[in-house]
Order: sequence, then structure tokens, then C-alpha cells
Amino acid sequence: MKEKNLIPLLKAHDEAAFTEVYNRYHRIVFHVILGITGNQSDAEDQTQETFIKMFTKIDQFDGNQNFKYWLLTVAKNTALDFVKKKASQIHANMDIEKYQDDLIEENNYKPIMGDYAGFLDEEEFDIILLHLYHGLSFKEIAELRNKTVSAVNNKFDRGIKKIRKGVKSNGK
Repeated sequence: MKEKNLIPLLKAHDEAAFTEVYNRYHRIVFHVILGITGNQSDAEDQTQETFIKMFTKIDQFDGNQNFKYWLLTVAKNTALDFVKKKASQIHANMDIEKYQDDLIEENNYKPIMGDYAGFLDEEEFDIILLHLYHGLSFKEIAELRNKTVSAVNNKFDRGIKKIRKGVKSNGK
């Protein structure tokens, strides 16, 4: 079913439409959240939370927006809220940005690109995965990661060059 046909059904709280949206987008939502939380279990929980929020707040969706981007924004905000709450529970004065960066460094989600992940830093891996596997534009990635489009594009190019160099040196 086309996305534009799903929106009215979602607004009518149709469970079959919800299931279809979940099946279509749960992987990318999970990956976006994992990139923020750095923990698979937390990402699974926050992915579920994102879809619950989407279903309960679907009336706030403006039909002129891109639904996928709107959903990913809900996912990003859900994950950031979770990280902030978790950080405040750990230590009231902790620098949330530093904590978030530490969590992202612990990210061990590399099954999709397998061997290539070893050539990349976490940010390059994340950008390449979001662009190639999930089909997000550099602009969408930049907005999700609070970076400039140029910075995202440079990281992507640098990562691709590292992969090519690594593949050549390993004889693959």
C-alpha cells in the first residue's frame, strides 16, 4: 500500500496500517535510535516507544510533510529524551553531549556492513549505513545528526575511500 494511503488509515487508528508502517520502517528507526543510545536493548525499547508515539500523535502529522522524515524526527527526539533522562539519572551535573558521544562510541551495531566496519570510525559507519542502506539523503542525515550537509558528505566520502583502500589492501 502506498504511504499516502496509509496516513488516513493511521489517523483512523487502523491496526493493520500501523503494522504495515512498523514493518516498513522499524529497521531504520532502530538504527537511528541505536546511533544515539549506543545500546541495542535501549534502542529496541525506544523503537517501540517511537511507534507508540507515532500512533498516538499521528493527528499532528501534516500531510504536506514527508512521513518517513517525520517518523525519523519522532525517533530522534524519543532517543534524545531517553539519553537525557538516563544521563540525569546517572549524575545530575553530567554533560549530556559528552555522555551521548560516549554512548555512540560504544555502538557495536555492525552486522549490515560486516568487514567494512573495521575501516571506519563510528560516525562514518553511521552515515554510510543511513545513506546506502536506509536511503536517507545527506540533508536528512545532517538534520538527524545536527551536522552540516557538507560535514556529512565529507564523512561519507572519507568513509568510502577508507573502504576502497581497505578492500584493496586486503585483496578482496
